[in-house]
Amino acid sequence: MTNGYTACLKTTVARRIADELEVPLIEAYRLGKVVTSSGVVSNEKRDARYKIIAEITKIYLQNGIPVVIDATFNFRRWREYIYEITKQYPVSDTVIVKCFCHDVALIQKRLTARQANSLFPDQEVTNIANYFKTVQENEIVEADILPDGRMPAIVEFDSGAFVAKVMCAQTNLAKQVVEIIQHIKNEV
Repeated sequence: MTNGYTACLKTTVARRIADELEVPLIEAYRLGKVVTSSGVVSNEKRDARYKIIAEITKIYLQNGIPVVIDATFNFRRWREYIYEITKQYPVSDTVIVKCFCHDVALIQKRLTARQANSLFPDQEVTNIANYFKTVQENEIVEADILPDGRMPAIVEFDSGAFVAKVMCAQTNLAKQVVEIIQHIKNEV
């Protein structure tokens, strides 16, 4: 699953990982808009979206199919929806790709490009205030514990410097995810 801020290449990374691993991709933005007509992000709509993501994930996992999930997962409770499902089915690795970018000018450039292109996911989330809101509200994944007592594998991806590395739980899948991300640089 991805975790991170607006305009930090979560969708690009998730799509590439799903393609390379040949597994289904659940994209949060396809499950309805979360921005009201006044431009405000609705937390109620976001909560509903994550519950739907969990239900879709459950269907795949109960059929033995691994999945990649593209969403911000800023709140621990949203990640816990998924963690609870993983304890019911044989999931060997839970990998979180934590996407961020410290280059605010690059974020602004990405947001401007998103605004100009209706094909971008969540195209209406295009102002820098939404980026700072996601940064401010994010609950760190490094404190997460899976239901079996393990930590999830965390791959940190700085989409400004284009550097990816495994931060904890050095699983083979996490290492493979880092390799996949390294190949994206030439495409962005």
